[in-house]
Amino acid sequence: MMKYAVNHPKYFRNVHAAFLIGFLSTICSLTIEITVILVLVSLKTVPEVIMKYVSLCAITHLPRFYYNSIVEHKLLGVNGLVLEIKNHRHHGLLKDASWDLKVMRFI
Repeated sequence: MMKYAVNHPKYFRNVHAAFLIGFLSTICSLTIEITVILVLVSLKTVPEVIMKYVSLCAITHLPRFYYNSIVEHKLLGVNGLVLEIKNHRHHGLLKDASWDLKVMRFI
């Protein structure tokens, strides 16, 4: 999502918001994974590991629960949307780009 936002900035009203959503999603996923690893490594018995793994797995599904609870919202219109990829890194898209797009590309 972050790469698409940087490579196709003209398709967004606010490319920074699109990039930020992808970035925050990535940070949340990494944080959850690190937390799961730390918790599971600290346990001493197999039943404890299984119980904690199942409970921590439920935490990773919270965004899906939230999305499924939305009944009438314009966000539901993007379900199954196929993004057309026209620009690639080797096309030289960022040669004349602003500094903020270059920073986002670096990230």
